[in-house]
Amino acid sequence: MFKSIRLLSFDITKTLITTSNEIGAEFMKIASKYGLSPKNDDTVARLNESFAKNFKHLNQELPNFGLKSNMTSMEWWSRLIQLSFADVGYNEQSDRQKLEQASQQLYKYFSRGNLWHLNPDARELLSELRKQKPDITLAVASNFDERLETILRDLDIRHFFNFMFVSRQCGLAKPDQEFFQHILKTVEVKPNEYLHIGDDVENDYFPVKKIHANALIMDPTMEASEITGVDPNDVVPNLKYFQKLILNQENDEKK
Repeated sequence: MFKSIRLLSFDITKTLITTSNEIGAEFMKIASKYGLSPKNDDTVARLNESFAKNFKHLNQELPNFGLKSNMTSMEWWSRLIQLSFADVGYNEQSDRQKLEQASQQLYKYFSRGNLWHLNPDARELLSELRKQKPDITLAVASNFDERLETILRDLDIRHFFNFMFVSRQCGLAKPDQEFFQHILKTVEVKPNEYLHIGDDVENDYFPVKKIHANALIMDPTMEASEITGVDPNDVVPNLKYFQKLILNQENDEKK
């Protein structure tokens, strides 16, 4: 797979970076500055669940952060945050007023790198790719908004990438195959010369395979290898193992 690769793209969230703390904890920390306190001991845990549920629903209703509905990404995230809090009991008019202020602050809060945690293997992988595989073009391929550029600069990894394909800015989003077709056309490579790695089978694997390009799924549990339609050889446990593969050290055992 790797000998013909000229373009390698990475998903971002849960592949290269994650939030430093639980979403619910960060939400509550900022909300408390606007006079909102936890309802009970499990408020943070319930916020985590509510956020995941509402993110999925809102992304279906208003995909790509509301781009085609003429929403700003801040408006989209503000709605998501307010829906998430409403689900766990913050429904009073006074709550909504405070949440409107808190949601705007949270949007800005998550635009900086200090709220994000870099995968411990990411920097070494990107650095070694630059040193040992200089002919491979590196790209970001992410469903994200315009804040991603700043986040990656703050984390000091933006300079590794030749291209940034960010859904909100290019007007296309995963799992749309056109998102990956756009990448091929922009970089001018053939499908067999393209490899994408991510953590989500529906977003990062199946649509890439459908355009006859190469894809790998990063899954520490390796459970993705049991999903129908996924080649077990296309599942790697972590970036460290992927680094060994891409740098032609295929004989190391998966850990």
